[in-house]
Amino acid sequence: MFCGMLSLGSLHGAGFFVLQALRVCTVVTLLAAAAACWVLIIKVDKYKSFFVFQCISLFFSSIGCLFLIIAEFPVIKFVRHFYRNSWPVLSDSHGLGWMGAAIIIIGCHILGSLNEQGYDTDAFSGHFAQLVLASGVLCIIFGVLNIICALVWRDAKQGITSRDIRAHGSLAGDHATLPSYSASPASSVRNEKTRSKFISKMFKRGADNDDGHYSPARPIISGPFTTGHENAQTGATSPIVPGLKRPDTALHPMNGHRTSSQYSVADHLPRH
Repeated sequence: MFCGMLSLGSLHGAGFFVLQALRVCTVVTLLAAAAACWVLIIKVDKYKSFFVFQCISLFFSSIGCLFLIIAEFPVIKFVRHFYRNSWPVLSDSHGLGWMGAAIIIIGCHILGSLNEQGYDTDAFSGHFAQLVLASGVLCIIFGVLNIICALVWRDAKQGITSRDIRAHGSLAGDHATLPSYSASPASSVRNEKTRSKFISKMFKRGADNDDGHYSPARPIISGPFTTGHENAQTGATSPIVPGLKRPDTALHPMNGHRTSSQYSVADHLPRH
């Protein structure tokens, strides 16, 4: 976006430090959100009929926070392959946009839980209430920042994502991974078929010509064919002089009787 004002190297170098700091803030926010979910589970109104499902919803939200934290630090090789194969939008082959969207959803869910009757100001106050409120607000703030940074530090022409810049800085061009998920052979063939169908519908390939005759979309081309007479003539005549019959191969001097010597003998010359 700002390549006109700054060079790519300086922009990527600054993005390395900004994205690393954002990663630390994101992990701290997710830890606070997971703790807030457990506070809400403890403080849930147990006298209502469906409080169990509310607890289950908050439990899965806390698991989602831990899932996103592991996606930010996939230290084990098995974990990296798992995210690349099963959750590619959270792996190192994609940017931070989907990560930010997931954090915003978790923050909205936490703040929305405060609207329940069991979490009013009388029964739910003090440091726990401040923790829940702060974690929800931080989730929305850092979720938006992740999306903004994913759009700023991204270069589709070079195949660079915000995670590439966060990992390699100004050397991100040597480790570009942007087309790895969307440019597979199967997807490229499928896109080519879809594009050809769209073009054929737009330009009406195979429609009637000006003279009223129908022209097919593809020309009908038959395979090469030859007759036996032509084959016989081709093998029996000379390829250099048309109409001249080629002698039998058995009559070639190479196939005739040879003398014992491999060299010619000059019998007509006098010997001294």
